[in-house]
Amino acid sequence: MFSKIFIITLIVGIAREATAIGQAPPKPAALAHKKGCYIKEINDVIPYGRSNIAGHCMEVVCKEERTFYSACSTQPNTDPNCKLLAGDSSKPFPECCPKTWCKTQG
Repeated sequence: MFSKIFIITLIVGIAREATAIGQAPPKPAALAHKKGCYIKEINDVIPYGRSNIAGHCMEVVCKEERTFYSACSTQPNTDPNCKLLAGDSSKPFPECCPKTWCKTQG
């Protein structure tokens, strides 16, 4: 039973992130002087490279041609021995994501 719960927890842990790739939206005129990628959620420009967005459980990788967004994905919980624990947005990504906790039997 322990190995079943371990495997379920491992699969959920691996699958808890989702990544999207897209072009960064155009910068507003007031931010045009800043180098990096414009992020609508914070109405600011982040520098090229990897950034955690404060207050948002996500990570953004800013490149000149593309922007990569990683955020928590949600997985349905069908195991009655498991429950979804709330995430903590004060922590950096992916530690801020909700986690699945399964109680062991026996």
